[in-house]
Amino acid sequence: MKKRKIIIRLTVGFLILMVVCTMLSRTVYRLMLPDVRVASPTTRSLTDPMTYAAQIGYRNTEDVTAQVEWEVLTVDVQVGNEVKAGQQLMTVQSEKADLERKQLVLNQKMAQARVNSTAGMEREQAQIDLKKAELALREHDEIYPKDGIVVAKKDGIVCEVSCKPNQTVTGTLVRVKTAHTSYDVTWEVPMQNAGKFELEDTVECIVSNSESLLFQGKPPISEISLPDETGMVTMTAAFAAQRDIFTTDAATVTMTPPSTTYETVVPRSSLQKTGDGDAIYVVNAQPGIFGENLTVRLMPVTVLEQNNRYAAIQVKLERTDRIVVNTSKPLVDGADVKIVE
Repeated sequence: MKKRKIIIRLTVGFLILMVVCTMLSRTVYRLMLPDVRVASPTTRSLTDPMTYAAQIGYRNTEDVTAQVEWEVLTVDVQVGNEVKAGQQLMTVQSEKADLERKQLVLNQKMAQARVNSTAGMEREQAQIDLKKAELALREHDEIYPKDGIVVAKKDGIVCEVSCKPNQTVTGTLVRVKTAHTSYDVTWEVPMQNAGKFELEDTVECIVSNSESLLFQGKPPISEISLPDETGMVTMTAAFAAQRDIFTTDAATVTMTPPSTTYETVVPRSSLQKTGDGDAIYVVNAQPGIFGENLTVRLMPVTVLEQNNRYAAIQVKLERTDRIVVNTSKPLVDGADVKIVE
């Protein structure tokens, strides 16, 4: 009996010891995993500020445009001049245009006379002819300045003059800023850096001339273009300034990528591409040392890429050890993956 009791006690003790060892092993394994509260997965190069030269544009302008060839006689303003509505900006050769206008005015008067002197079906046709004559006169006046004198339509400041006397020109000749405070700043960013930013992200913008600082602020990004054939992306931000700014003033934009703190890491994960094209990626989370599955739910995945970019994409769990990532942004095979709960 004593031997039997001893055997039973030893067996129970052994089982208890095995349970304790298993629990201790799991605890040790858990301790060996990365800290569940980790810093941003972005490396230092991902969060360093990037500075680019930028160009100034005007958001509120009134343009003097020659839709056909004009022979410029005089240019009466220069960049920086304040002008009032109706003020003369330049003069152009108008002899031919004046003759054409006189003919159009005569056509209008004749059409009006036919309307006044006819009735019935003839009157209806005369009214149609009158409308055509009036339209032709309006279109002529929009193309050619009256008496060859080009005037400002609104109060403002001349910000561009692109013609000289004795030139035959077309296109925008004079540009007047009608609001002194609204500007655009545009700059080009390599595609791999542009991917870190979205609309409404702010940038540091500085505008200056040889004498003083004109503007310093943090306007939001308002436009992001598609990449061009060289891989460059054009970005635009709008801002308001209390001082007059011109396209010749120097502008720089500094972009600082946002950093994020990620809290839960599924260890020993990797990225593999499957299928044709760049749309399907599989995240494989390797099992623990005791074979347990490291399960995840619907959650973002952060992929650290080889070119120091990252992508945070919402993904769907396919199996306990596999997540399929669908994204239009190309990712890099074998990149490290952090799965965020």
